[in-house]
Amino acid sequence: MRKLSIAILFSLCTVLATTDARAIGFHISYWEADDFETGIGAGIKHKFGLVPPISIDVRASYYRFNDSDLNLYPLEAAGRLKLGLFYGGLGVGYYIFTHKDVSASNSFGTFLIVGLEFAPMGLGAFAEAKWTFVDAEIGGVTGNADGYGINLGMLFSW
Repeated sequence: MRKLSIAILFSLCTVLATTDARAIGFHISYWEADDFETGIGAGIKHKFGLVPPISIDVRASYYRFNDSDLNLYPLEAAGRLKLGLFYGGLGVGYYIFTHKDVSASNSFGTFLIVGLEFAPMGLGAFAEAKWTFVDAEIGGVTGNADGYGINLGMLFSW
């Protein structure tokens, strides 16, 4: 039993040592929301590898929507499953809406992501498509911020 426990522990340590356990990324973003204009922004994400092929992403972003005074600050976390260069995941977020002239409420929402990640020797790039589901109240009117987005960025892993 002791030999089996040592073998399992050694195997787990080997697997964890060979995965990109941690990474930080910077990205530019596009968001096509249903009831709002197009949003353009940028963000940062931090990836924590759990066990191959599962990881957790935490992200913070900023979006400025065209032709309005509406800004959005999403704070998000996602569980990811990576298969080769491709990954998919589910996430939750807290979305902070601000407007120059009227009150705006903050909301919780969910999202789906699919992407491609290539980071040989610690430096790489990623591209992902994201579908977000969130409502917002801007100036007393409830709007649907559901929509798709695209993130393109650089990734540094260690």
